Amino acid sequence: MPKLASQLLKYCWNYTVTTLAHAPRPAPASPRPTARATPLEAYIAAARRGAKVRVLLDAYFDNQDLTSPRSNLRTVEYLTAVARAEGLDLQARRRNPTGQGIHNKMVLAQIGGQGYTIVGSLNGGEVSAKLNREMALLVGSDEVYTYLADVFGYDWDVTP
Repeated sequence: MPKLASQLLKYCWNYTVTTLAHAPRPAPASPRPTARATPLEAYIAAARRGAKVRVLLDAYFDNQDLTSPRSNLRTVEYLTAVARAEGLDLQARRRNPTGQGIHNKMVLAQIGGQGYTIVGSLNGGEVSAKLNREMALLVGSDEVYTYLADVFGYDWDVTP
């Protein structure tokens, strides 16, 4: 389990509410993680390996500066452009399913028929991991995966 947890955290580093499902090829072995890999690069890498990747970003709190390259709107546009250019099964959307924004950070992965879920407070930046002492919990449970995948599916389909 520790090796799998390491792979999930390395290649499914949580950025926001995200699901990665049915990755046919395992992540390549590496003697040490790339220090500058970003969560978005990890999601793109997973899609390049054949994973179905869905990234759901908040639309409610994203309305302060939509021109910023760090806005969720620009992130969705970037991921969509990469997916189109490379023919990847990667989709990204902005949503506000509750009317009060999305604050959840979650990764769902199904590997070898087993459901895994990473949930926690950890944002995708270095500050969260190094200074804020935020954390994420990896749970290997088909029941947890199925329940949260259903919630994700609802949030994914709800009108922005």
